[in-house]
Amino acid sequence: MPKLSIIIVNYKTPALLDECIASLEKTIRDTSYEIIVVDSESDGEAQKMLAERFPSARCISFTENTGFGKAVNAGIRAAQGNYFLILNTDIVATDYAVDELVRRARAETDITLRKSLITRLGRLDDERVRALLRDLAESR
Repeated sequence: MPKLSIIIVNYKTPALLDECIASLEKTIRDTSYEIIVVDSESDGEAQKMLAERFPSARCISFTENTGFGKAVNAGIRAAQGNYFLILNTDIVATDYAVDELVRRARAETDITLRKSLITRLGRLDDERVRALLRDLAESR
């Protein structure tokens, strides 16, 4: 069973998806993980790329544009990891960033409560994201 389930929501951006997954595979070294791509309003292009370039990635396809929340929920339902990392396709991982995030989450079991990155309205809280990134950088 993977320690981390990486859920990537894709909406008609197969080139960005390719770059995102390639960066994850290149930079995650110490964490077992699975990649689940949720392809919203799929035209088959992302599935073809995944089959050719990243055959271990699982793909959940929707024929309609489900919206981000429904896509994430579908990915979480399919996930097998102890931790979830939810990404958009425009994310490029840097060396050890994901490993460090998992390490910190394991060391600080209350990290999600202390460093919640989502506001009550379901939006990313930019100030909290910056604070978490500062904390991670200072701990290295």
